[in-house]
Amino acid sequence: MWTEARVAEWKASGERPTIAVWTPTQLASFLDYVHDDSLFALWWLIALRGLRRGEAAGLRWTEVDLHTGQLSVVRQRTTAGYDVHEGPPKSQASRRSVALDQHTVRVLRQHRERQRERRQARTDVGKVGHNSGYVFTSPDGLPIHPGYLTQRLRLLVGRAGLPPIRLHDLRHGAATLAHAAGADLKTVQDQLGHATIHLTADTYTIVLPDTQRQAAEATARLVLDAAKFGGEIRCHTDRKRTPSQDSAADAQTPSARGCWPRWKPSRPTGESGQRTSKRRLGRVRKTL
Repeated sequence: MWTEARVAEWKASGERPTIAVWTPTQLASFLDYVHDDSLFALWWLIALRGLRRGEAAGLRWTEVDLHTGQLSVVRQRTTAGYDVHEGPPKSQASRRSVALDQHTVRVLRQHRERQRERRQARTDVGKVGHNSGYVFTSPDGLPIHPGYLTQRLRLLVGRAGLPPIRLHDLRHGAATLAHAAGADLKTVQDQLGHATIHLTADTYTIVLPDTQRQAAEATARLVLDAAKFGGEIRCHTDRKRTPSQDSAADAQTPSARGCWPRWKPSRPTGESGQRTSKRRLGRVRKTL
């Protein structure tokens, strides 16, 4: 995660992590910067829904249902050198349906309308405007080269003044955001098209700092709440105090006095619900 400390280190040394993920604030800043870019919908789709580069480049409008809010991943465009090959997704699990939220649907609707306007503008001035059916195209309407997306992102990130990330890091970030927003690992696995949940858990869910902090607070609260209702508070001191000092210390809260909950085991309880001492238990045994 590109925390403030890592950003400062990168600016000072130029070194960056192998896998780097933007914070939600950094991602929002980038999306705001590229709002007028012709590929804004692509950056949005990869950053929020986690499509692979080849899946986004190979996506066609026939595979996008804006009425029901979902798209189907059935192909990808990959590169070998500079040559582009189109074929099935990376694996059987990669062939999947991806749910779209209402805002993403609006983003794609606007992108489709702008694509139509650009194509019409080209034909009006005698230029070629192909209706290839792909969601993301070059200015002439033909499907976009996957390598161009990598170069374009690098350029836009530099202009936005944000810490560097790779295009695939946007996919990492999509998994992280979904998990932090409350999605379980199985849902994230299906969203990304992973064959196993282990890959999702080990590689793609880089926990956000705020999420880690919330988990730490919740864990500590479990212990403190148990101590509050099941034990007594014991205060520690390194030296003897005078009566006046004791009175002043008693006026403070346990945490301010350096106190810590100490568990006090309960005595055995009889059938009537009252506590039974060891001496009473001894008398009962003798009677029996």
